[in-house]
Amino acid sequence: MKKYSIIKFGSQLNSNFDKYSDKDLLVVADTSRHLSFLYEKYSSQGWSVSGYTYSKLKYLSNKGSLFISHLKKDSEILFDYRNKFQELLDSHQIERDFKNEIKGSKDYFDILRNIPDNQLGYAWFADCFYVGLRNYLIFKNAERNIFEFSYLNIIELLRQNCQVTETEYTLLRELRVVKFNYREDILDELPSKLYVLSLIQIARKLDLFESSNFIETLLFENLTLSYIKESNFNGYQRLRLIEGIYCAKEINIPEVKRIISNPQFYASRLMDNKFMMEIIRQLNKNATQHFVNLMAGKVHV
Repeated sequence: MKKYSIIKFGSQLNSNFDKYSDKDLLVVADTSRHLSFLYEKYSSQGWSVSGYTYSKLKYLSNKGSLFISHLKKDSEILFDYRNKFQELLDSHQIERDFKNEIKGSKDYFDILRNIPDNQLGYAWFADCFYVGLRNYLIFKNAERNIFEFSYLNIIELLRQNCQVTETEYTLLRELRVVKFNYREDILDELPSKLYVLSLIQIARKLDLFESSNFIETLLFENLTLSYIKESNFNGYQRLRLIEGIYCAKEINIPEVKRIISNPQFYASRLMDNKFMMEIIRQLNKNATQHFVNLMAGKVHV
């Protein structure tokens, strides 16, 4: 018996869906083991798969998570075991106080204080910036009772509210293409340093952060490893910083980009200091495949 739920969600269901939009699929099951099976099955078919247990989604719903609101607004159920997912959506109530979420989404940008000074590093920065900007604006809009999750619609609101100029709006539209090229390994179309400097100006204008430093490989690696050890970064921030170190070394790892879209598969491991020390050891040895196997849970510390 199929004891799981499969849901299409996100921008693919919007009228402005195009080749640069994510092809998001949510899989929900009772156990992590079942989720891993479903993840492998559907990611091999070209989906960007996110997976949660029913209990985790229920927890998020009880907390008033906007992710559940996003699913309620922009999703299409393909299969739903005993209507468990639909019942969760029906019972969901939106949280009305987003102060902590707004602060957390601004704190996320702490990972972008330094940028590897090469093209892969610029692309890494742009991808991280896209994620942070979208999340921050979702919460800022929700504070005003505007529940919008489409990136294109979100930046359109910025333009309508005169928070960005037409030129800046165009740069933010281009950011989707930059993210797509980076994640799809179209490495001959990576962003320029000038483009990244323009994004930093937009960040300053929106009061996200003041500045970033372009630094060479070894210094970026040393500073970033220090930040990972000493700062209270969450699992996602830690992974993105590790990814940044590989980009500083101009090492592209497609598997890491797939792992990034599945925080439920790695977040708890990256908060384990013993696990992080092993990751750092592999970084120092440039052992990329062992790193990927660690993240995928194929080898253990």
